[in-house]
Amino acid sequence: MRIESLINFVKENNEIDAGLIFGTNNRFYFSDASTSEGLLFTDSKSAYLLVDSRYFEYCKNTVKDCEVILVTDLQKQLKDLVEYCNCKKIAVDISEIDVAQFEYFRTIIKPAQLLSDGTLNDFILKTRAIKDAKELKNIEESQKLLDLGYEYILKTVKTGITETELSFKLFVFLKEHGAQDASFDFIVLSGENTSKPHGMPGKREIKYGDLILLDFGVKVNGYCSDMTRTFAIGEATTQQKEIYNLVLSAQESAIKQLKPEGPCKEIDKIARDIIKKGGFEAEFGHSLGHSLGLNIHENPILSPKSDDVTKPNMVFTVEPGIYLTGKFGIRIEDTVFVTQNGCKNITKSPKSELLIVK
Repeated sequence: MRIESLINFVKENNEIDAGLIFGTNNRFYFSDASTSEGLLFTDSKSAYLLVDSRYFEYCKNTVKDCEVILVTDLQKQLKDLVEYCNCKKIAVDISEIDVAQFEYFRTIIKPAQLLSDGTLNDFILKTRAIKDAKELKNIEESQKLLDLGYEYILKTVKTGITETELSFKLFVFLKEHGAQDASFDFIVLSGENTSKPHGMPGKREIKYGDLILLDFGVKVNGYCSDMTRTFAIGEATTQQKEIYNLVLSAQESAIKQLKPEGPCKEIDKIARDIIKKGGFEAEFGHSLGHSLGLNIHENPILSPKSDDVTKPNMVFTVEPGIYLTGKFGIRIEDTVFVTQNGCKNITKSPKSELLIVK
Protein backbone atom coordinates (compact mmCIF):
# COMPACT_ATOMS: atom_id res chain seq x y z
CA MET A 1 0.00 0.00 0.00
CA ARG A 2 2.84 2.43 0.75
CA ILE A 3 4.48 1.75 -2.60
CA GLU A 4 1.10 2.33 -4.23
CA SER A 5 0.78 5.71 -2.50
CA LEU A 6 4.20 6.69 -3.88
CA ILE A 7 3.23 5.61 -7.40
CA ASN A 8 -0.03 7.55 -7.12
CA PHE A 9 1.85 10.63 -5.95
CA VAL A 10 3.96 10.56 -9.12
CA LYS A 11 0.91 9.84 -11.27
CA GLU A 12 -1.06 12.78 -9.86
CA ASN A 13 1.81 15.29 -10.02
CA ASN A 14 2.04 16.88 -13.47
CA GLU A 15 5.43 18.41 -12.73
CA ILE A 16 7.36 15.13 -12.37
CA ASP A 17 7.65 11.76 -14.09
CA ALA A 18 9.34 9.82 -11.29
CA GLY A 19 10.71 9.90 -7.77
CA LEU A 20 14.14 8.76 -6.57
CA ILE A 21 14.56 7.93 -2.88
CA PHE A 22 18.00 7.76 -1.23
CA GLY A 23 17.16 8.11 2.47
CA THR A 24 17.63 4.91 4.49
CA ASN A 25 14.48 5.30 6.57
CA ASN A 26 12.43 6.57 3.65
CA ARG A 27 13.42 3.48 1.63
CA PHE A 28 12.49 1.28 4.57
CA TYR A 29 9.16 3.06 5.07
CA PHE A 30 8.00 2.44 1.49
CA SER A 31 9.68 -0.91 0.74
CA ASP A 32 9.65 -2.57 4.20
CA ALA A 33 13.27 -3.60 3.60
CA SER A 34 16.04 -2.33 5.88
CA THR A 35 19.25 -1.74 3.90
CA SER A 36 22.20 0.55 4.55
CA GLU A 37 22.46 1.37 0.83
CA GLY A 38 20.16 1.29 -2.16
CA LEU A 39 17.85 3.36 -4.34
CA LEU A 40 14.08 3.30 -4.68
CA PHE A 41 12.88 4.51 -8.08
CA THR A 42 9.19 5.04 -8.79
CA ASP A 43 7.41 6.24 -11.91
CA SER A 44 3.66 6.57 -12.46
CA LYS A 45 3.19 2.83 -12.95
CA SER A 46 5.81 0.82 -11.10
CA ALA A 47 8.49 0.86 -8.41
CA TYR A 48 12.05 -0.50 -8.50
CA LEU A 49 14.40 -1.14 -5.59
CA LEU A 50 18.08 -1.23 -6.59
CA VAL A 51 20.35 -3.03 -4.10
CA ASP A 52 23.71 -4.78 -4.20
CA SER A 53 24.42 -8.46 -3.58
CA ARG A 54 24.44 -8.05 0.22
CA TYR A 55 20.72 -7.34 0.26
CA PHE A 56 19.37 -8.85 -2.96
CA GLU A 57 18.07 -12.17 -1.60
CA TYR A 58 16.68 -10.53 1.55
CA CYS A 59 14.86 -7.89 -0.47
CA LYS A 60 13.48 -10.42 -2.95
CA ASN A 61 11.90 -12.26 -0.02
CA THR A 62 10.72 -9.14 1.80
CA VAL A 63 9.60 -6.49 -0.66
CA LYS A 64 6.09 -6.56 -2.12
CA ASP A 65 4.69 -4.59 -5.06
CA CYS A 66 8.16 -3.55 -6.14
CA GLU A 67 10.70 -5.05 -8.55
CA VAL A 68 14.05 -5.74 -6.87
CA ILE A 69 17.07 -5.16 -9.11
CA LEU A 70 20.56 -6.50 -8.36
CA VAL A 71 23.07 -3.69 -8.85
CA THR A 72 26.05 -4.67 -10.97
CA ASP A 73 26.68 -1.32 -12.72
CA LEU A 74 24.68 1.40 -10.99
CA GLN A 75 25.41 4.15 -13.49
CA LYS A 76 24.26 2.12 -16.49
CA GLN A 77 21.32 0.47 -14.71
CA LEU A 78 19.92 3.74 -13.40
CA LYS A 79 20.32 5.49 -16.74
CA ASP A 80 18.67 2.52 -18.52
CA LEU A 81 15.80 2.58 -16.02
CA VAL A 82 15.21 6.30 -16.56
CA GLU A 83 15.18 5.79 -20.33
CA TYR A 84 12.98 2.68 -20.09
CA CYS A 85 10.38 4.61 -18.06
CA ASN A 86 10.70 7.59 -20.42
CA CYS A 87 11.24 10.01 -17.52
CA LYS A 88 12.15 13.65 -18.13
CA LYS A 89 11.80 15.14 -14.65
CA ILE A 90 12.67 13.17 -11.51
CA ALA A 91 12.02 14.44 -7.99
CA VAL A 92 14.77 13.41 -5.60
CA ASP A 93 14.59 12.59 -1.91
CA ILE A 94 16.96 15.17 -0.43
CA SER A 95 16.87 13.89 3.17
CA GLU A 96 20.23 12.10 3.05
CA ILE A 97 22.11 13.31 0.01
CA ASP A 98 24.88 15.90 -0.19
CA VAL A 99 25.76 18.24 -3.05
CA ALA A 100 28.46 15.96 -4.45
CA GLN A 101 26.11 12.95 -4.56
CA PHE A 102 23.36 15.03 -6.14
CA GLU A 103 25.71 16.21 -8.89
CA TYR A 104 26.90 12.65 -9.45
CA PHE A 105 23.40 11.30 -10.00
CA ARG A 106 22.34 14.38 -11.98
CA THR A 107 25.15 13.66 -14.44
CA ILE A 108 24.21 9.97 -14.70
CA ILE A 109 20.58 10.54 -15.71
CA LYS A 110 21.14 13.34 -18.26
CA PRO A 111 19.31 14.51 -20.33
CA ALA A 112 16.59 13.84 -17.73
CA GLN A 113 16.44 16.42 -14.93
CA LEU A 114 16.94 15.70 -11.25
CA LEU A 115 14.79 18.06 -9.16
CA SER A 116 15.75 19.05 -5.61
CA ASP A 117 12.87 21.44 -4.88
CA GLY A 118 11.52 19.39 -1.96
CA THR A 119 8.38 18.20 -3.78
CA LEU A 120 9.01 14.55 -2.99
CA ASN A 121 10.15 15.19 0.57
CA ASP A 122 7.07 17.26 1.37
CA PHE A 123 4.95 14.29 0.35
CA ILE A 124 7.07 11.85 2.35
CA LEU A 125 6.99 13.99 5.51
CA LYS A 126 3.21 14.38 5.38
CA THR A 127 2.72 10.67 4.72
CA ARG A 128 5.05 9.54 7.50
CA ALA A 129 3.48 11.97 9.98
CA ILE A 130 0.34 9.81 10.16
CA LYS A 131 1.22 6.46 11.74
CA ASP A 132 -0.61 3.22 10.94
CA ALA A 133 -1.57 0.63 13.54
CA LYS A 134 1.66 -1.35 13.12
CA GLU A 135 3.80 1.74 13.60
CA LEU A 136 1.90 2.80 16.71
CA LYS A 137 2.33 -0.68 18.16
CA ASN A 138 6.09 -0.59 17.55
CA ILE A 139 6.41 2.83 19.19
CA GLU A 140 4.36 1.67 22.18
CA GLU A 141 6.48 -1.46 22.56
CA SER A 142 9.57 0.71 22.42
CA GLN A 143 8.17 2.98 25.12
CA LYS A 144 7.44 0.03 27.40
CA LEU A 145 11.16 -0.68 27.46
CA LEU A 146 11.84 2.88 28.61
CA ASP A 147 9.42 2.53 31.50
CA LEU A 148 11.22 -0.69 32.44
CA GLY A 149 14.59 1.04 32.11
CA TYR A 150 13.54 3.92 34.36
CA GLU A 151 12.42 1.47 37.02
CA TYR A 152 15.83 -0.20 36.75
CA ILE A 153 17.70 3.11 37.08
CA LEU A 154 15.83 4.07 40.23
CA LYS A 155 17.08 0.82 41.79
CA THR A 156 20.61 1.18 40.39
CA VAL A 157 21.54 4.83 40.88
CA LYS A 158 23.75 5.64 43.86
CA THR A 159 26.22 8.24 44.98
CA GLY A 160 29.69 7.78 43.58
CA ILE A 161 28.62 6.39 40.20
CA THR A 162 29.47 8.61 37.24
CA GLU A 163 27.04 9.89 34.63
CA THR A 164 28.78 7.81 31.96
CA GLU A 165 28.63 4.64 34.05
CA LEU A 166 24.92 5.12 34.71
CA SER A 167 24.27 5.75 31.00
CA PHE A 168 26.16 2.58 30.07
CA LYS A 169 24.32 0.45 32.63
CA LEU A 170 21.00 1.73 31.29
CA PHE A 171 21.96 0.97 27.69
CA VAL A 172 23.10 -2.57 28.51
CA PHE A 173 19.91 -3.24 30.50
CA LEU A 174 17.71 -2.07 27.63
CA LYS A 175 19.64 -4.14 25.07
CA GLU A 176 19.31 -7.21 27.29
CA HIS A 177 15.55 -6.65 27.44
CA GLY A 178 14.97 -6.39 23.70
CA ALA A 179 16.02 -2.97 22.47
CA GLN A 180 17.32 -3.02 18.90
CA ASP A 181 19.50 0.01 19.58
CA ALA A 182 19.44 3.43 21.19
CA SER A 183 17.40 5.96 19.23
CA PHE A 184 19.88 8.70 20.22
CA ASP A 185 22.83 9.15 22.58
CA PHE A 186 21.41 8.99 26.10
CA ILE A 187 21.41 12.21 28.10
CA VAL A 188 22.31 11.35 31.68
CA LEU A 189 23.19 14.46 33.70
CA SER A 190 23.62 15.27 37.39
CA GLY A 191 23.83 18.32 39.61
CA GLU A 192 24.69 21.56 37.83
CA ASN A 193 25.03 19.66 34.53
CA THR A 194 21.24 19.27 34.39
CA SER A 195 21.00 22.95 33.34
CA LYS A 196 22.34 21.90 29.90
CA PRO A 197 19.25 20.75 27.97
CA HIS A 198 21.20 18.39 25.69
CA GLY A 199 24.41 17.92 27.64
CA MET A 200 26.34 14.68 27.32
CA PRO A 201 27.19 12.38 30.24
CA GLY A 202 30.70 12.73 31.60
CA LYS A 203 32.91 11.68 34.47
CA ARG A 204 31.06 13.67 37.13
CA GLU A 205 30.21 11.49 40.12
CA ILE A 206 26.66 11.64 41.43
CA LYS A 207 26.42 13.23 44.87
CA TYR A 208 23.88 13.41 47.68
CA GLY A 209 21.44 16.24 46.94
CA ASP A 210 21.92 16.08 43.14
CA LEU A 211 19.15 16.26 40.61
CA ILE A 212 19.42 13.62 37.88
CA LEU A 213 18.07 14.39 34.39
CA LEU A 214 17.57 11.25 32.33
CA ASP A 215 16.56 11.61 28.64
CA PHE A 216 16.74 8.36 26.69
CA GLY A 217 15.14 6.33 23.92
CA VAL A 218 15.47 3.03 22.09
CA LYS A 219 14.37 1.41 18.85
CA VAL A 220 12.05 -1.57 18.45
CA ASN A 221 11.57 -2.89 14.91
CA GLY A 222 13.12 0.34 13.68
CA TYR A 223 10.79 2.63 15.63
CA CYS A 224 11.99 5.12 18.23
CA SER A 225 10.85 6.03 21.71
CA ASP A 226 11.77 9.03 23.84
CA MET A 227 11.28 9.92 27.51
CA THR A 228 12.72 12.29 30.10
CA ARG A 229 12.48 12.12 33.86
CA THR A 230 14.12 14.29 36.50
CA PHE A 231 14.57 13.04 40.07
CA ALA A 232 16.66 13.83 43.14
CA ILE A 233 19.20 11.88 45.17
CA GLY A 234 18.66 12.02 48.94
CA GLU A 235 16.95 15.39 49.16
CA ALA A 236 15.64 18.29 47.09
CA THR A 237 15.35 22.00 47.79
CA THR A 238 12.08 23.90 47.98
CA GLN A 239 12.96 25.76 44.77
CA GLN A 240 13.63 22.50 42.91
CA LYS A 241 10.27 21.12 44.00
CA GLU A 242 8.45 24.31 43.00
CA ILE A 243 10.04 24.42 39.56
CA TYR A 244 9.36 20.72 39.05
CA ASN A 245 5.67 21.31 39.82
CA LEU A 246 5.61 24.26 37.40
CA VAL A 247 7.10 22.15 34.60
CA LEU A 248 4.68 19.31 35.36
CA SER A 249 1.70 21.70 35.29
CA ALA A 250 2.83 23.05 31.91
CA GLN A 251 3.23 19.55 30.50
CA GLU A 252 -0.06 18.16 31.78
CA SER A 253 -2.01 21.22 30.64
CA ALA A 254 -0.61 20.90 27.11
CA ILE A 255 -1.33 17.16 26.97
CA LYS A 256 -4.96 17.75 28.01
CA GLN A 257 -5.45 20.00 24.97
CA LEU A 258 -3.71 17.69 22.51
CA LYS A 259 -6.48 16.57 20.14
CA PRO A 260 -7.20 16.50 16.38
CA GLU A 261 -7.27 19.74 14.40
CA GLY A 262 -5.34 21.64 17.06
CA PRO A 263 -2.70 24.11 15.84
CA CYS A 264 0.70 22.86 16.98
CA LYS A 265 1.76 26.39 17.95
CA GLU A 266 -1.24 26.66 20.29
CA ILE A 267 -0.27 23.49 22.15
CA ASP A 268 3.21 24.92 22.60
CA LYS A 269 1.71 28.21 23.80
CA ILE A 270 -0.33 26.52 26.54
CA ALA A 271 2.81 25.16 28.19
CA ARG A 272 4.92 28.23 27.46
CA ASP A 273 2.37 30.61 28.97
CA ILE A 274 2.32 28.64 32.24
CA ILE A 275 6.10 28.75 32.49
CA LYS A 276 6.08 32.45 31.56
CA LYS A 277 3.53 33.19 34.27
CA GLY A 278 5.80 31.37 36.73
CA GLY A 279 8.61 33.79 35.84
CA PHE A 280 10.83 31.44 33.81
CA GLU A 281 10.04 32.35 30.17
CA ALA A 282 13.72 32.88 29.31
CA GLU A 283 14.68 29.55 30.89
CA PHE A 284 12.50 27.52 28.49
CA GLY A 285 14.27 27.96 25.17
CA HIS A 286 13.37 24.90 23.11
CA SER A 287 10.18 23.72 21.42
CA LEU A 288 7.58 21.88 23.45
CA GLY A 289 7.93 18.66 21.49
CA HIS A 290 8.41 16.77 18.25
CA SER A 291 7.03 13.82 16.40
CA LEU A 292 8.97 10.56 16.20
CA GLY A 293 8.87 7.27 14.34
CA LEU A 294 11.65 5.76 12.25
CA ASN A 295 13.60 8.92 13.11
CA ILE A 296 13.84 10.32 16.61
CA HIS A 297 12.92 13.80 15.32
CA GLU A 298 10.16 13.95 12.75
CA ASN A 299 7.56 16.47 11.64
CA PRO A 300 5.36 18.02 12.78
CA ILE A 301 6.71 19.74 15.86
CA LEU A 302 5.04 21.55 18.75
CA SER A 303 6.69 24.92 18.29
CA PRO A 304 5.79 28.62 18.31
CA LYS A 305 6.86 28.72 14.65
CA SER A 306 4.85 25.69 13.48
CA ASP A 307 1.99 26.12 11.01
CA ASP A 308 0.96 22.46 11.26
CA VAL A 309 -2.27 21.10 12.68
CA THR A 310 -2.58 17.87 14.67
CA LYS A 311 -4.25 14.84 13.08
CA PRO A 312 -5.35 11.45 14.44
CA ASN A 313 -2.46 8.96 14.64
CA MET A 314 0.19 11.61 14.87
CA VAL A 315 2.75 11.03 17.62
CA PHE A 316 4.29 13.77 19.77
CA THR A 317 6.68 14.15 22.64
CA VAL A 318 5.61 16.78 25.16
CA GLU A 319 8.71 17.98 27.01
CA PRO A 320 8.76 21.41 28.66
CA GLY A 321 11.79 22.31 30.73
CA ILE A 322 13.30 25.03 32.88
CA TYR A 323 17.09 25.39 33.04
CA LEU A 324 18.89 27.63 35.53
CA THR A 325 22.41 28.06 34.17
CA GLY A 326 25.07 26.62 36.44
CA LYS A 327 22.52 25.50 39.02
CA PHE A 328 20.07 22.85 37.80
CA GLY A 329 17.52 22.01 35.14
CA ILE A 330 14.24 20.11 35.11
CA ARG A 331 12.54 18.51 32.11
CA ILE A 332 9.63 16.07 31.97
CA GLU A 333 8.86 14.27 28.69
CA ASP A 334 6.10 11.88 27.69
CA THR A 335 5.18 10.42 24.30
CA VAL A 336 1.55 10.88 23.27
CA PHE A 337 -0.64 9.53 20.45
CA VAL A 338 -3.30 11.80 18.98
CA THR A 339 -6.57 9.82 18.81
CA GLN A 340 -9.89 10.46 17.03
CA ASN A 341 -11.18 12.65 19.87
CA GLY A 342 -8.24 13.37 22.15
CA CYS A 343 -4.93 11.75 22.95
CA LYS A 344 -3.35 8.71 24.58
CA ASN A 345 -0.29 9.07 26.79
CA ILE A 346 1.79 5.90 26.38
CA THR A 347 4.45 6.91 28.95
CA LYS A 348 3.69 5.23 32.28
CA SER A 349 6.73 6.12 34.42
CA PRO A 350 5.76 8.08 37.58
CA LYS A 351 6.03 11.87 37.52
CA SER A 352 3.34 13.24 39.89
CA GLU A 353 5.99 14.79 42.13
CA LEU A 354 9.74 15.28 42.23
CA LEU A 355 10.85 11.78 43.15
CA ILE A 356 13.56 11.57 45.80
CA VAL A 357 15.67 8.40 45.74
CA LYS A 358 16.98 7.60 49.22
